[in-house]
Amino acid sequence: MALYTPEYQPTGEEIAVINTSKGPIRVQLAGNDAPIHVGNFVELAQKGFYDGLKFHRYVPGFVIQGGCPNTREATPEQVAAGRAPGMAPFGEMTPDIWAYGIQNELDLVYNVCNCAWPYLIEAGGGSIIITSSTVGLQGSNSPQACHAAAKGACLALARQLAAEGGPFGIRCNSITPGLVWTEAMSNIPKEMAQGLIAAQTTQQAIDPLDIAYAYLFLASDESRFITAVNLPVDGGCAGAVTGGMQGEIA
Repeated sequence: MALYTPEYQPTGEEIAVINTSKGPIRVQLAGNDAPIHVGNFVELAQKGFYDGLKFHRYVPGFVIQGGCPNTREATPEQVAAGRAPGMAPFGEMTPDIWAYGIQNELDLVYNVCNCAWPYLIEAGGGSIIITSSTVGLQGSNSPQACHAAAKGACLALARQLAAEGGPFGIRCNSITPGLVWTEAMSNIPKEMAQGLIAAQTTQQAIDPLDIAYAYLFLASDESRFITAVNLPVDGGCAGAVTGGMQGEIA
């Protein structure tokens, strides 16, 4: 069972045009740096996979996320709830909103792992790394019940996959990132950024490379005897005695 390789070969000059009700969004794709990823994206776009999808998460001035095939029939209320999955107070969360959040944050992880599982077995093993969140470890002062439940379930899933995958040479670990400072972070309100950084024991945001090194380590043979472990890369946030982050971005 060979891994799928897209037929489309990126040139490095691809630009995705996303037509929205507020106007088009143009995105330069990094075809030279991630040819397989971009090739898959282009092929799916050409097949109409993304047509009619809704954005399932947006935080004004910070981030917008889309591409989930389960959003095509989403109602305006569900899209609005996607402003931050699980951010509604628990007492105001309807079963539909709860199911929508779990679908976007937990079911997608299952889908990826489920697709990869037979390939890893046939290959004689491999490494699965699931991204969770500090909220999944300890909760949050902000209303994130659905988000916390989904991320906590991701941690449990990683441990269970490690147990079931061990006989096949499959390792599974998880990573809980803290506040990672990306270009997009420069757009969030200053007060919000200061509050997030203050929650870090190190009092500084994490460089994206620090997260990348953690993934590379867990994917490499250098960690061949490490499985069923969660690796916090959070500047000490998860172990802080203050009770965790006041806010969280994942």
